[in-house]
Amino acid sequence: MENMQEARLSFIKEITYEVVKMIAVNFNISLKEAKKEFTERRTYNFLSYSDDPFVEEGPEDFFEMFNNEKKYGRMITDTQLYLEQHPELYKN
Repeated sequence: MENMQEARLSFIKEITYEVVKMIAVNFNISLKEAKKEFTERRTYNFLSYSDDPFVEEGPEDFFEMFNNEKKYGRMITDTQLYLEQHPELYKN
């Protein structure tokens, strides 16, 4: 159990670092500012406090969710947003 907890904490730390770098580059802000921006969002809470030990999202997914949360107030990936905007793609 402890190994799984350690692996989960390592995963959170690594994903957070990658997302923070993406935010810093895309918004032309410092890593410190980017980390503050990210850790104050629901997206970070989802990453950090999810009970699911098998979170499959990668840094790009969390970056998309961060951006969409910032733009639209919703923690959603670009793919999910696209499908919502084009329901005809999956109607019978």
